Amino acid sequence: MPRSRPRVRTPSIAPEEWGSGASGTLPEIAEYLKEKQVIALGANTRSLDVVPVFDEKEPSPAHPILLTNGI
Repeated sequence: MPRSRPRVRTPSIAPEEWGSGASGTLPEIAEYLKEKQVIALGANTRSLDVVPVFDEKEPSPAHPILLTNGI
């Protein structure tokens, strides 16, 4: 008898929520990359920083760390 495949159920997301957030680079990770002397960073998301932002006063906290260190 053939084995049945496990079924995975993904939650349905309302269309108005599509693209409402994105993972990104935290300042702590940017500092770690700087210490390791990384020369390039790639991402497969629409933003290098976390969306939505954690702090409205500093919407892109990883960018200055990376850019001022040649990453």
